[in-house]
Amino acid sequence: MENKEFPDVGSAVRQIRIDKGVTIEALSRITKIRIEELNSLEQGGNCPVPDYFMILTALGYDWDQIVDFLQHGQTPLT
Repeated sequence: MENKEFPDVGSAVRQIRIDKGVTIEALSRITKIRIEELNSLEQGGNCPVPDYFMILTALGYDWDQIVDFLQHGQTPLT
């Protein structure tokens, strides 16, 4: 599972982050993912599965919700 990536989930991550009032700097501090990597993700880059879990957990989703998204090939906004 570590080698898999989600294509283009960045727009959903960006929208959730903005809706929850979380700055990219704060998300970077919480997840330990560099701001540059988060910017790349939000601009359409692929997201490694472990990063997807960290980001959505930091944005308030629990693991059951995230697994459900993964099983249905969705992001939280789809």
